[in-house]
Amino acid sequence: MIIIHAMNSLDRALSDLAAAALAAMPVVVLTDARQTGKSTLARQLGGDDRLYLTLDDYDVLDQATSAPDDLVARAPRQTLDE
Repeated sequence: MIIIHAMNSLDRALSDLAAAALAAMPVVVLTDARQTGKSTLARQLGGDDRLYLTLDDYDVLDQATSAPDDLVARAPRQTLDE
C-alpha cells in the first residue's frame, strides 16, 4: 500500500506537466474522475492571457452547439471547461 501524505507535490507535478504540454501543443485535454480538481488546475494554468469559458454557462453552451467556430474565434488562447 502506498499512502501519499503530501498531495501538494503531486499537484505540482501535474501542474508542471500540464504547463509543459500547453507550451508545446495547441490543445491539451485534462481528464479524470469527477471532483478531482480539473477545473481548478485549468484555471490556475490559464493565467491572464487565456480566456476561460465553461459549458456550465448556458450562453457558452448554446454558442458551442450553434456556432462552434465563433466560440473558438473569441480568443487566440482559451480554456474550455466542460
